[in-house]
Amino acid sequence: MTVEIKVPRLGWSMEEGTFVEWLKLDGDFVQAGQPLFSIEGDKAIQDVEAIGSGILRISPRGPENGEPVRVGVTLAFLVTADEADPFSTTEPQEPQPGKPSVPQPKPEVPQPKPARPDKPGPEVPRPSQPEIPPMEPPQHEPASPSFGSRQHGSDRRLGSATVRPRISPRALRVADELGIDWQEVNGSGRGGRIRECDVRAVTDGNRPTGRPRPAVARESTEDAARLALRRTIAARMTAGAQSTAPVTLTTTADATNLVNLRAQFKAAAAESKGVTPGYLAFITKLAAHALAEHSHLNQQWIDGRIETPNGVHIAVAVDTSAGLLAPVVRDVQALGIREIAARLVDLTTRAESGELTPVELTGGTFTISNLGAYGIDAFTPILNVPQCAILGLGRIERRPAVVDDQIVPRDQMILSLTFDHRIVDGAPAAKFLAALRQGIENPGPWLVT
Repeated sequence: MTVEIKVPRLGWSMEEGTFVEWLKLDGDFVQAGQPLFSIEGDKAIQDVEAIGSGILRISPRGPENGEPVRVGVTLAFLVTADEADPFSTTEPQEPQPGKPSVPQPKPEVPQPKPARPDKPGPEVPRPSQPEIPPMEPPQHEPASPSFGSRQHGSDRRLGSATVRPRISPRALRVADELGIDWQEVNGSGRGGRIRECDVRAVTDGNRPTGRPRPAVARESTEDAARLALRRTIAARMTAGAQSTAPVTLTTTADATNLVNLRAQFKAAAAESKGVTPGYLAFITKLAAHALAEHSHLNQQWIDGRIETPNGVHIAVAVDTSAGLLAPVVRDVQALGIREIAARLVDLTTRAESGELTPVELTGGTFTISNLGAYGIDAFTPILNVPQCAILGLGRIERRPAVVDDQIVPRDQMILSLTFDHRIVDGAPAAKFLAALRQGIENPGPWLVT
């Protein structure tokens, strides 16, 4: 039974992705559930598994590595041993329903006129027919499963058995810049995938001397991948700005107690050699508490109706060389501050190296965008649809403040909340922002509950 392999939709807004690589060769026997190819969609690379078993037949007109592909395009077929290659012959056109099939007249073949008895023509010798050796039936042996195979261009169509290790796009770019033959680098990622840290670990003293990939091919691949990513970001930003009713509220929070609390955690971590939670980890935890009390800000607008998610799952914007990503910390309320800090470090590290999975980039119910590290005081964040709200964090700076009729220096930060007015009104949004401000100004009780 023939199984058609198409480009899947990896995200709710995905219309086009970037083809990364084939993980199987043309002619391989594939079991159901084995990875077939990798594709990048909605900012993450995902391995697509086979939905059936059979011999893989890849389309000769399929995409090359790094080329954009549209959702629903047929890439290959899985066939049985007694089925022909779907791409080796042209299928006859099926008649349209409701119209009778009209037989096409056969072309007339001119017949030689018989020679007249009184005028015999010259005798023409008949050409000899070349002997054609009998063709042996093609021998097909299922290839052993290979989870790291990779083929390019014509090699794939000719059935080459070249096997190359898998490498992340960021690691590939770094390898090309450093002139390192990445095929000789040992990968530490999942399934032996080569990461950026693996490439950078290759020192000048033990650097492989293989020839680097051509710069032209690298640039075209990077340009195609970057264009696809920018299209995804553009679609999300446009949807957040045009398909919603965005309103932004701002307030200033006194973060002096939060700064002091973090200093205590930092001192404790120095003694135990543990992880020091950053300000983003603290505010992520405080935001989860505020969302539990003001659940309207944790809702979503989906297909013209308001839905309430099960749990608080906060997406955190991360700036990477590939573009803006927003990995999700799930069930924040159930996590301690150190657990949140550890997850943020892990997600940020893997976001920068292109190791995040689509699951880790979806399912967020609220988003936090922190530009304070870049010296920004305040900004207007754009909604991450279908979420109701997004919180923008400015830098923490010591400024003069009036406390008990005295002007004293205090650590302050500006909070910017953009919310969808279709889901919630201004007053509930303001109450949420006020609750979060109170948590930042007096964080201790919030973090122990």
